Order: sequence, then structure tokens, then C-alpha cells
Amino acid sequence: MKKTFPIIAVVVVLAGLGIALLAREAPVTVRTAPVARGEFLVTVFATATATVKADEEAILSAQRVGRITRLPVEVGDAVKKGAILVELDLSEEEVQRANVRAQARAVREESERTLQRMEDLFRRGYVARQEVDAARRAAEVARAQHEAAEREIRISEGYSRIQAPFDGVIATQPVEVGELVTVGKPIVTVVNLARLYILATIDEVDAGRIHQGQPVIARLDAFPDRPVRGYVDRIGAVVTGGKLETRTFEVWIRPAEKDPGMKPGMSADIEIQTARVPETLYIPTQAVLERGGKKQVYVAEGGKAVLRSVETGHSNWNFTEVKAGLMEGDPVVVTPDAVGLHEGGRVRVE
Repeated sequence: MKKTFPIIAVVVVLAGLGIALLAREAPVTVRTAPVARGEFLVTVFATATATVKADEEAILSAQRVGRITRLPVEVGDAVKKGAILVELDLSEEEVQRANVRAQARAVREESERTLQRMEDLFRRGYVARQEVDAARRAAEVARAQHEAAEREIRISEGYSRIQAPFDGVIATQPVEVGELVTVGKPIVTVVNLARLYILATIDEVDAGRIHQGQPVIARLDAFPDRPVRGYVDRIGAVVTGGKLETRTFEVWIRPAEKDPGMKPGMSADIEIQTARVPETLYIPTQAVLERGGKKQVYVAEGGKAVLRSVETGHSNWNFTEVKAGLMEGDPVVVTPDAVGLHEGGRVRVE
């Protein structure tokens, strides 16, 4: 029994040391960024990837049934307005047009001869005025029908030759010579590369901040290191989206200068500059926490996380303006969701 007390004392001491060691928690690894001072750009981002489009893009389709006899252009070729892009077989059409033209001309000539004969008989007193008037009306109808037939023939001839509606480039041509096409079959697509724009969708909450002429920076996914500067050219008149969808409106963005690498169909990320603060403090937006209606940030001080309340101003996806609560150079934690991070906790900065 005399040896029991020393053993118990040792156990108690060891337990106390264990509790002390456990109490000294391991530091949480965090990343920080200094509070910066400078010009702050207030920006709005699109809700989804934007798309490059052309002002003029035409999908030309067949207006009659026919077999393709000539395709003088290929995908990628530059064409001028009025250039022939496709020709359909004219042999059957020409026979039909010749018959229609001959019949219409014969009816007109016969009605004119009848009118002349009736006028001659009227002068000689063999027929009444009513018969002459009837012959004149018949001649006028025949003349109108002949002219209408000629117009239809010209239109039909136009259907057999598809021409470029404007200067542009052949974008698609999903047909081959000898192929039989039906009415409405897409034959060729022409795009004018001289006037391109970027179509973006913006969240309705930003509707009041977007105005025509605002500067825009776009980054094409194909050339992410080559920003394209432009401006807001048009703003959609309606907001679209269902009950369970984000409600958005469209914005047309016009590049300030022609970019030879930009092509219709390319995707881009856009950033619309809605305001500019010449001199202010700002931090990464991801560093800001909102708890109980208050904005707070963690600051790494002396190896510990110190929680500070801040007053913020303008904000975007990347940065948030700080009006009070921080000083230039303060190391704010940009990983506030790190596991184990709390007020007063030990931290290790990467």
C-alpha cells in the first residue's frame, strides 16, 4: 500500500502533461493577401460564358427542288455581295418556263388581235360598244397575266442561282455537286466577319448598373492572355428565366478594335466596368465573411487568427472595397473556410 501513492502521483502528472499538450493545438495552414491600395474597378460579370457572333449571318436554303450542278465556292472563301454560290439544274426548269412564257404570250397576242378586230367592226357599225369594251378588258387581263408570268419566271430563275446577300466568308456548305435538294434544305452559310460582337447574359440584379457605352474587357477562351477591349453596345429589353432559373437579360458587347483572331462561335469571359474608384483600400472578395449581418475578415497576427469587423463598399467577384476596419498591408486570410480556423486560433501562413 505504501508504493501505491507514488504510482498514482506519477499517473496524475502524466495526465496533466497530456492535457496540456492537447490544449496546444496544431496551427491551421492558411493563405493570406495584403490589403492593397489603389484604383478600384467596380465590375459586373456574365452569368455564363459569352459567345462571339456576327451582325450579318445568313443560312441560305433551297427555294425549289433541284439537283446541284455547280458549287463555285468552298468553306473559308471570301465572297462579294451578288456572287453566285450555288447553281441548280436548269434543264427541266427552262422547259417549263418556256412553255409558260409561250402560253402567256399567245393568249396576250390573241386578245390584242381580237380587240383590234372588234374596234374595226365597231367603226363599221357591225358591233356594239359593249362588245368592244369586253374585248379591251380581256386584252388588259391577258397583258397583266403575261407580265405576271414573266415576273414568276424571273423569280424562278433566281431560285436556281443562290447568290451572296452581302460581303462575307463561307462558313458552312453541307452539300455536294450532284446532290438533290428540297425546298428549305440549308445549302450554304455566309458570315460577315467585319462586324462581330459578343453576346453575354447578365443577372437581373445588375440591370440598374449596366448602361450603353460602359467599357468592357473580354477574354477569349482561345486567347486568354490577350484581353479584348470593347464597350456595351446594346442592352436587351426583356428579362428571361423561369421560376427555378436565374433571371437574366442580354447585353451586346462591341470590340473597340478588330481582332483578327476573333471568330463567330468562340466563347469568352466578359467583365463590364460599371464604376471606378480612383484611390481606396481593397481585399480579395473571398476573404470576406458575413455573420449576423456583419462583414468580418480574419487577419494573421503573431501566428494567430484575429477576427475583425470591416465596413465594405463596392464589390465584385474578385475584390471588395474596404472603407474601415483594416489598414494597408494587413495580411487578411483568403482561406477563411479552412478547417479548424477560429478566432484566436494558431495559424501557419503558406
